[in-house]
Amino acid sequence: MKNPDVILLVPFDDGEGFALEPGARQSFGAHLLGPLRLALSEFEEYCGLRFNLASKANSPRFNGEPLSSGSHRSLTAVTLATHLERAGLNWMVVDPGIDNLAGWRRRLAKLRGSDPIAVGISTTFTMGSRWIRILISLVRRTFPRAKLILGGYYYATDARDFLSLDADVFCVGEGEVRLPEIVHRLKSGETLDAVPGLYIPNADGSLRHTGRAEPLDMAKLPAIDWSLSSRIEPSLDIHSEKVDVGVETQRGCVFKCGFCTFRTLASPTVMSPEEAVERIFNTASVRAGAIMMTDATASYPHDRWVEILKLLIDRGGAPHPIWAYVRVSDLPDETVRLMSLAGVKHVFIGQESGDQEMLNRMRKGTNLKQIQPAIDALARHNITAITAFIHGYPGETSESLNNTRALLASINDGHEAKPPVLLYVVHPFILQDMTSVAQDEDVDLISYYLNYPPKRSAEECLATVIACSRIPHAPAFLYLLGKEKSTSSSMIAGGHSTPHEVFRWMKTVERGMGIFLEKNLDGTRVNGAELNHLKRTLLESYYQHRAGLSQVAPSLARTAVGAASASLYRRLNKEWRNEEQDGPGAFTRVLVGLTAYKQLGNVKALAEGLRTGRLSTPESESVEKAASGSIGEAADQIIEQGMQNGKMKLMMYNSDGKLERVKTRKSLSGRLPVRS
Repeated sequence: MKNPDVILLVPFDDGEGFALEPGARQSFGAHLLGPLRLALSEFEEYCGLRFNLASKANSPRFNGEPLSSGSHRSLTAVTLATHLERAGLNWMVVDPGIDNLAGWRRRLAKLRGSDPIAVGISTTFTMGSRWIRILISLVRRTFPRAKLILGGYYYATDARDFLSLDADVFCVGEGEVRLPEIVHRLKSGETLDAVPGLYIPNADGSLRHTGRAEPLDMAKLPAIDWSLSSRIEPSLDIHSEKVDVGVETQRGCVFKCGFCTFRTLASPTVMSPEEAVERIFNTASVRAGAIMMTDATASYPHDRWVEILKLLIDRGGAPHPIWAYVRVSDLPDETVRLMSLAGVKHVFIGQESGDQEMLNRMRKGTNLKQIQPAIDALARHNITAITAFIHGYPGETSESLNNTRALLASINDGHEAKPPVLLYVVHPFILQDMTSVAQDEDVDLISYYLNYPPKRSAEECLATVIACSRIPHAPAFLYLLGKEKSTSSSMIAGGHSTPHEVFRWMKTVERGMGIFLEKNLDGTRVNGAELNHLKRTLLESYYQHRAGLSQVAPSLARTAVGAASASLYRRLNKEWRNEEQDGPGAFTRVLVGLTAYKQLGNVKALAEGLRTGRLSTPESESVEKAASGSIGEAADQIIEQGMQNGKMKLMMYNSDGKLERVKTRKSLSGRLPVRS
């Protein structure tokens, strides 16, 4: 397609941008990510291996099988492609999954010569301002005549920064209906002022708002057409490839967790159980893979969840293994039994803390007493789990952190042979605009950050990784290899025949990394016998299928690579810890310069990075724009709208097309019909 009406980009930040942000590398880089990568590189050097679960050529074997993951195809990409197709537009969607800016530069170079009317960028899966600004500059360079439409949910993190980005249209909220309408109007030359929920820059730099967009009736939205995956770049065949597919049956969230933006992004609405089951079975067109339920809490309302499970069971179970977000308060044994029969294989539990006072401060709405019965039920019915935790939320203390570590260490007690909680995520608390704690006048965030700076939260995360590495049956740290080399959701949700073998492999790597972390951070003496045992265990997983001597050459090469990586991270860690006082060090400047050239292909950016340790972006202009009155007022308006969303009760459209509150204590079947 030479000249599509619209090109939609769905970038997933590769997580490498922290090294380009001075503040990020001085805090999270120096005190979390850098030490983790140094310890991993040292263990790789010791073993003569490179640990990468995402590499088909360099992956271990589990029960004789290589680890296979599903091909990436985001729900965002297929959903918007479905609506663009139904609107009769010529479209192109680029959805490569996790990729760095250099990869995006190559992809955009292949599209040079196209002359779209509009280019849309989803910001939902991007984390850093500098990263998205560079991508926008690449888009502007590639498509100088196109109107740039920014959507997605970056505004929930930093509304002012979102509105200061270089775009022609800012689309706040749901985009299924409005994106096609925007493109049609740009194509015909009509005004965009009739499209609600937009912020449009005026010639003088001010913003005009087109009014609030009302929430969509989810039941009236068309089912996702997964066959369009073959027309999305990179193309994939759903009839022959394994694909992770997303399903959404509700939006928003009625819970009031102070750290979360799910409740403020959209008004809480749900589909009926019958409609939800139809959406799940719509994925049957995909030959194989896993169903990722993107609902903020699939298990709530509890009665609705139970009815969905029963309807799935009546139809023989879900067409693919299901992965879902749940709460421990929604996991009594009978419900978990139904989940297993319905095809739920894996759940994500946002536990957040192992301290009841902290859970109360977070307004989590769960009790520690609910955890063990829920975990026992999951184990009894062969459902595995990930748990997530936050360190450094306002009010955090050494005692509350120790309570969280004690929970993680003991959460699989009684299930040592086959732990139900395979993995955990822990991350430092990051303040986002559209969280209730950011708007809580009773929380003195300035004093909090002075007493509990981000680097302390990062260091506490490292302490948790070390503590969990010592317990063989405790969950493994999900991102111990880095985001791009870690496990995939399809493996966890039943994509591999022996997920507990994968778990034991990860625990072995985690323990080796933990040993080197303790050495580097605390000066703990390395236990040579333990390290040697770990090495032998890992070598068996790599070479059990090969002839004995064939492993020697690659082992020597990988040892050299591991040594080089360890040396580099050792130097970078030292520079990042001292950067605030001494400025960017020599290795940091080289890293930034080479990264700038790789991502931008720009010799000027290379020279500036080598000289200053900073990546050249229109940052000063954006800071000035973000401080302008018009953008500040618009950002406050977005945040206020989000806070109002967070106060709403769970709603569903009735047969008259009106929103009404969902009754959660009684059966929903037949009581709350939706429009057909």
